[in-house]
Amino acid sequence: MLRARCEAVPQKVSQGESGKCLHSEAVPQKVSQGESGKCLHNEDVPQKQVCLSEGEAGKCLHSESVPQKPCSDAQIVNRKMDLPEYQGEMDDICINKCKEAARIVKGPVLIEDTCLCFNALGGLPGPYIKWFLDKLGPDGLYKLLAGWEDKSASAICTFAYCPGEGQEVKLFRGCTKGTIVEPRGPRDFGWDPCFQPCAHERTYAELPKKTKNQISHRSMALQELRKYFVSESESETPKEVPEESRGNFS
Repeated sequence: MLRARCEAVPQKVSQGESGKCLHSEAVPQKVSQGESGKCLHNEDVPQKQVCLSEGEAGKCLHSESVPQKPCSDAQIVNRKMDLPEYQGEMDDICINKCKEAARIVKGPVLIEDTCLCFNALGGLPGPYIKWFLDKLGPDGLYKLLAGWEDKSASAICTFAYCPGEGQEVKLFRGCTKGTIVEPRGPRDFGWDPCFQPCAHERTYAELPKKTKNQISHRSMALQELRKYFVSESESETPKEVPEESRGNFS
């Protein structure tokens, strides 16, 4: 399992493939509900608004894999956006999507992108996993590696955050290493049935939701995102002047 890496994240959020979820423990207290079935769960309500760009239907924000308290003074708000399907390396795709989302909303934006990388295929499907999954399903993904002994893979989630149009995009990444196996478990959540994380004997689909949320690539990315917002919030909070120093201007 790789450790999540923090590079930078925007205020509005963009959701990617169908069936994906963001876990709102790293999100502010108030909850903004979007399309049917989608929601943000939280206790603290931030002052600012960060747009979460919603992609395909079926994605949502869950508060299970994220910390319980809000990570900043920003309120996450779902917003439907039609973003271009960029091609290239995953970082470039995330950055370009985030910049475009920030241009559309004219403010802070957060987007999410997920990759499933097969080592035997040089990292493919990678950022194109959505299309591979749509055409092949979990069974087809497993059969892609029929001719290779190496079945290892990495599930990678990247959150990209941009504070506004024309500003720097920050990336927050989480990665879970595992193996591509013959599909097992419920088939209602993307490629979960064919991905078995390292140190576990069950696939993502077979694991209890709580367990999956503790080890998933998305959970790790959210933890890094939360750390960033917490540090930003603390840096913006005025520090109290010691009582003995008040009124002393000498």
